[in-house]
Amino acid sequence: RGILPLLFLILVSTEIHAEFEAGELGGVARLEILPDPFSFGPGLVGELHQESSLSPFQAELLRRLEYGSSGSAFCIFPGLLLTNAHVILAGARYPGLAVSPGEWVALEAEVLAATRPWLSLTAPTGERLRIPAEVVALDIEEDLALIHCYDPTGVLHPLELADPNRLKVGMPVTAAGYSAAGLKVTRGKVESLIRGQKVLEPAKVRSRPGTGHTPLIVGSKDGEIVRLQHSAATESGISGGPLLDERGRVVGVAYGLLRPTHRNEGPAANLQLAIAVGVVKKFLQGRIVEIPPLPTRTQQEAEEGDISPTGSDSFPPSQPAWVGSTEELEKIERMVQNGNAATAIPLLEARLRHNRYDFPARAFLSLAHYEEARFGRGTTVSNSHLLAAFYQSAWLAYFAPELGLGAQAKRFIDGAATRRRLGPHASTSGTKTLLLSLDVQARLQELLSAGRLTEELETARKEMETLTVRCEKARARAAKADVVATAALVDAYLALEQSWEVWPGLPEKESAEQEKRRAGVLRKALRLAQPLAAQLSRSPGAQSLLGLVYARLSRLRGAEDALPKARAAYEHASRLDPDSPSIKEALTALQADSTISR
Repeated sequence: RGILPLLFLILVSTEIHAEFEAGELGGVARLEILPDPFSFGPGLVGELHQESSLSPFQAELLRRLEYGSSGSAFCIFPGLLLTNAHVILAGARYPGLAVSPGEWVALEAEVLAATRPWLSLTAPTGERLRIPAEVVALDIEEDLALIHCYDPTGVLHPLELADPNRLKVGMPVTAAGYSAAGLKVTRGKVESLIRGQKVLEPAKVRSRPGTGHTPLIVGSKDGEIVRLQHSAATESGISGGPLLDERGRVVGVAYGLLRPTHRNEGPAANLQLAIAVGVVKKFLQGRIVEIPPLPTRTQQEAEEGDISPTGSDSFPPSQPAWVGSTEELEKIERMVQNGNAATAIPLLEARLRHNRYDFPARAFLSLAHYEEARFGRGTTVSNSHLLAAFYQSAWLAYFAPELGLGAQAKRFIDGAATRRRLGPHASTSGTKTLLLSLDVQARLQELLSAGRLTEELETARKEMETLTVRCEKARARAAKADVVATAALVDAYLALEQSWEVWPGLPEKESAEQEKRRAGVLRKALRLAQPLAAQLSRSPGAQSLLGLVYARLSRLRGAEDALPKARAAYEHASRLDPDSPSIKEALTALQADSTISR
């Protein structure tokens, strides 16, 4: 939903060297990702490192790039493309429904990964082909992703990976990729080799608005070269493109452009960072089980066959046997449908050990647990399991109907309401409320990240107001017990209220009127957040949401009494989850009488 990431493919032959110009690249093509049902956002990506293995720097990158990001990719093997993970995924963390330790953790913080995007390839001849692809491996900490696609033109030329031991400071390098203006090729040199556990000083990364800065720590491999800092100018869109040596071999993958928020010495300057080739090689090891030969086709065959310039949706007949393939998931799905959930559960768990961001597998696992419990075979399904399964199933049923989850999700919802007396937590109206809320939050992210003119700000805010009204109507159609819809509407109210913070200076009269409207929106949020926190009294997420509403209210004139209530709500959340860094940060900010933002 919203602005979806674009993926561009760089096709460069091994003869390319550091002296080439943009017009001499020859075998270069642009590859765009078509609307991908598993890429949505934005969510609280800045907090992802708290519940996962993300470093503070990686979380900062995802916060900036999660929505409307674009990037590049390049061929490393016939049919295989390498890019950044952040180019093809978007983060989402949804508050309000907590899962206690030892239970399934899907609700608190995870990332949805694209699994089968369709790609629109523009060949050097100008012809456009619509081809299928599959994201087959992700490593979010290293920010790498592997894509399998079928090239009917036979023009995809793999790049050679350089020897990691030959990396050295001062070596000339060339960065190539697609920015918004098209193909961009820049030259520079390696400025430094960043090894595991190295802290880049004096550069700092803002960890959360209003809470100071966190040192930039890259990697956890002691002594190993994990990143390159280089001087080849990069910009948005080149993420995922190759960094090449003089012989056209890949020495790194562009992944970050850090704009320091503070420097102790020297002029403020961007830091161009690339993932070192040694990390890339380790990422590729063990990813592929078997790669059968992929057929090549002439242009005439492409025009006459099932993949043509006008495009049809047939997948090529020959595909690799991937660990965690879609075919494997289809077999497991049939097991669940045929009453063999007990057999399917360990297979799904093994699949998730290989790739914990495999959300179709997560959805099927919860459904398998439910089926096992429904037939009385001894597996106990907690309320959190049921709610988590709804959350995944509802999204997948909406975004990916081809996976066939819609009917299973409905059966699960009906069974959950009957067996666990949870109420209709997964109503259609509730799901629509969730989607509209994410749209409102997406508009906020656009406002916060773009320097808009006054008239553009006004237009964007009116769009947010319209979406929020639609969100209210969807929530009104949902059941009162639908906690997902309730929390989603609270989120929409908070995003709408925060949108006024980016508004330029106003005359005193208009400013007072604006504050009155902000107070009205926050009081609407409070009327929902209070009963939600009471209903989910054991959920730190629900208590934190209430604390956030009070904290935002405390900023307004005449609502100073909201500050102690915000502290009380966060203290309650802290007792429920004493190890949560986000709750600790919020309490620290409140103790200083400052405020926390979304």
